[in-house]
Amino acid sequence: MPKSKRNRLVTLSKTQKKTKEHKETLVSTLRKALDEYQSLYVFSYENMRNSLFKELRDKLKTSSRFFGEFEGHDFARTGSPATETVELPEGPLEQFTHDMEPFLRKQGMPVRLNRGVVELVANYTVCTEGDPISPEASRILRLLGIQMATFTLTPICYWSNGEFEILDEEEAANGAKSANT
Repeated sequence: MPKSKRNRLVTLSKTQKKTKEHKETLVSTLRKALDEYQSLYVFSYENMRNSLFKELRDKLKTSSRFFGEFEGHDFARTGSPATETVELPEGPLEQFTHDMEPFLRKQGMPVRLNRGVVELVANYTVCTEGDPISPEASRILRLLGIQMATFTLTPICYWSNGEFEILDEEEAANGAKSANT
């Protein structure tokens, strides 16, 4: 009798779960690094971007003090909270060409063409401070050139010569909560 295809388990995720061996390898690598290096630092990051992290690593090679001065800005992604309220007043939008008008209308903006110039028919709020950014608002903010995401790296704690010190109590507590769940 043929097997039923209905009962077959299908995973939609393309990423594999981390196995116990992977975690043990990570811990053993960390222990080897403790023997090799004098100190160990734990960081917390916000709005991670690969290019900004590479820029930080380049700055790190030449300096030992980089936390206060490094702050990278980038365009906000969908779902991230808006850092400010962006409102566009009624009237012509000179920064957009006439062929952008259908795209702007698809994004929900009340626009029309008036003598080849894109014109906003009514006041339009792109995003409100504190609210999550929608996909449409993210695209409009990118077109306007408004960067709301700020990449920051915060030291949480460090270990040096057998001494352990917590630098940021709140971040350490948040990290412990997320590790337990």
